[in-house]
Amino acid sequence: MKKTRIEAKILLTRCWVGNLSDESKLEILVRTPIEVILDLAYACIIELSENGLELLKKKKHTELPIHKDFDAFFFEHLFHDWNYAKNSFIENELKQYNHTVKISDGMEPVSRCLCCEYYTFGVGEEADWTECSICEWMWGDKNDPNPNLISLEQAKHLFSENKRIYDKKKISTEILKKYHKKGDKEIC
Repeated sequence: MKKTRIEAKILLTRCWVGNLSDESKLEILVRTPIEVILDLAYACIIELSENGLELLKKKKHTELPIHKDFDAFFFEHLFHDWNYAKNSFIENELKQYNHTVKISDGMEPVSRCLCCEYYTFGVGEEADWTECSICEWMWGDKNDPNPNLISLEQAKHLFSENKRIYDKKKISTEILKKYHKKGDKEIC
């Protein structure tokens, strides 16, 4: 079945949210400041019922089982995980949920990370103050082009050792499959 990239990303995100365990949801909620969730709700980016807002205000949003009200937040949070991912990666992920999809259009505009050279950033202001999903290199802005705590050379050295910049965790081969890298014909 043919779908646009945005339709495929929406379908995949719905599948993902529907299969998240309460423990995974709890992990996301614990890492996210309450103010961020409230800002999304007040800006009408996500819809929370009065009950969901009350749970947040009383700091009871992390009690198990996680209330269904927060599924809109998980959708918004996880949807962006598919930005800049290869179409083939999204199609393969959908197969795991028994959806055979062929994405009919191209990717959103994308920029290459200076450190790992994978295409993990948006273009222009969309890239400002975002972190590479692979190596953790931070893209600054025109006023502060390198907000990182280490030099680009140090970051590249860590990447050559298959380590992320800040948490020093090993970079998984799975995440490398998700993004295009310098030289890929599909992106050039």
